[in-house]
Amino acid sequence: MLDSARVNSVSCFARCHHGMLYYDSKRFPKLVHPGLKNKNLLLEQIDACHKRGIRVPVYTTIQWDYHMSRLHPDWCCMTADGGLVDSCEELINQIYEPGFYRTLCVNNPDYRQFLKDHIQDLFQALTPERIDGIFLDIVNVVDCSCQHCVDGMLKLGYDPTDKQDRTAYAVQMLKEFRLEMTAFIKNLKEDITIFITEDISDRLR
Repeated sequence: MLDSARVNSVSCFARCHHGMLYYDSKRFPKLVHPGLKNKNLLLEQIDACHKRGIRVPVYTTIQWDYHMSRLHPDWCCMTADGGLVDSCEELINQIYEPGFYRTLCVNNPDYRQFLKDHIQDLFQALTPERIDGIFLDIVNVVDCSCQHCVDGMLKLGYDPTDKQDRTAYAVQMLKEFRLEMTAFIKNLKEDITIFITEDISDRLR
């Protein structure tokens, strides 16, 4: 169907917002979707597309991973009043409700290392030759008051109690995050396309 529609590029997902993996992960086997009978789903999708000359950037989520937010609440973004940031307002602090909107802070060094380990695991499972691009989704400016962000703000002379300063710091921190992740991915494969989404709506409020 993709071939007949003359599609030349399609994203296929390695990890979803619920935190499940869709490839045969050696590093994180417990994160592979339990209902996935064929653990080579992503690999076979890529090979089928490549046979038809279709590029396949590989998708992974960044700030939304519900499993990791439950397993590591200390990795979550924190509101100014000490709560956890949830992008779905009606589900704020309702941990027993379905969803995946709790927001993880990429300024947390442990979570950032997890992301690098996940991407490296992806390259090892699929081989660099199969990966045309990496699509890092949900990379948004977040008003975060976690300790890592507070420490970063104080170090740079921002006022953590001021919303505008928190937002300005988040913009600066995300720029650094994008540069670091781009360099990390390019080190795994130099000739690769990197897509990083950005939502600037929070800056405009």
